[in-house]
Amino acid sequence: MKNYSFNKMNGAGNDFLIFDKRLNPGLAFTQKSIASLCDRRKGIGADGLMIYEPSEDGTFGLEFFNSDGLRGSLCGNGARCALEFHRQYYWKQDDPVRFRFNGKEYSGKIIREGLIRFHLAPPEKVKLGFKVKAGGQMITANYADTGSPHVVVETEQILRNPARPSDGAFAYPDELDVVLLGREIRHLKEFSPGGVNVNFISYRNGLIYIRTFERGVEDETLACGTGSVASALVVHLLHGAASPLTLRTRGGDSLEAGFEKSENGSFHAVYLQGPAEVNFTGLVSEKFFI
Repeated sequence: MKNYSFNKMNGAGNDFLIFDKRLNPGLAFTQKSIASLCDRRKGIGADGLMIYEPSEDGTFGLEFFNSDGLRGSLCGNGARCALEFHRQYYWKQDDPVRFRFNGKEYSGKIIREGLIRFHLAPPEKVKLGFKVKAGGQMITANYADTGSPHVVVETEQILRNPARPSDGAFAYPDELDVVLLGREIRHLKEFSPGGVNVNFISYRNGLIYIRTFERGVEDETLACGTGSVASALVVHLLHGAASPLTLRTRGGDSLEAGFEKSENGSFHAVYLQGPAEVNFTGLVSEKFFI
């Protein structure tokens, strides 16, 4: 039985399987095979899967799929992991490194081994201060599309007990049932049909504490790159916090989100920077692809 090679990687705890198309010619994925490989009990386990295809000109192409087996939207930590993979196996010292993520052009910068910067496009839409109904209450929320759609909620906007407002609001994301509340907001009809990712944040002492429920994974992940950038933009708009901003993820890592702002209020030079590393390499049986 034939085996296929892969790398298991993580960017701030957000983990991925990456298959090099050049080393695995003819390998074809289905939604079922991707979901099976990403299964944490019967497969290898990951939040997503990427197919890396190098080019002779030093660029590369990347196809990204969530752990449910469906093609995903932009993944910031996945892109950073792919850049670290590129550094280890194909990098020609070019700066910036240019690549295609699900067919769209992006670039990144290799700061050093294991520290990667990913340049994002400007946000497509930002909306502040609207209400959503979830958890038995009306919650003030914000929205930013940073290549993937994100709702950003400050924990201070969520009552501990809607029946007794005097109990006060949550202080930190760690106090929340992120999966329960995140899943409810993710499926609200105002975000249909695609749904949204949901970020719960608290901005304290110059640091953004963040936890994220991701669509496609349908669970909390240890970090979310595009969600971190969306949250940093929202914190800047709400609190005037200057770029760059540091975010403390569920996994305990730190991510840096930076940007510049034009006189007309639009954002540009948006980036995400943080750790990316190989967990291990391995071989997987072709039985997963049958």
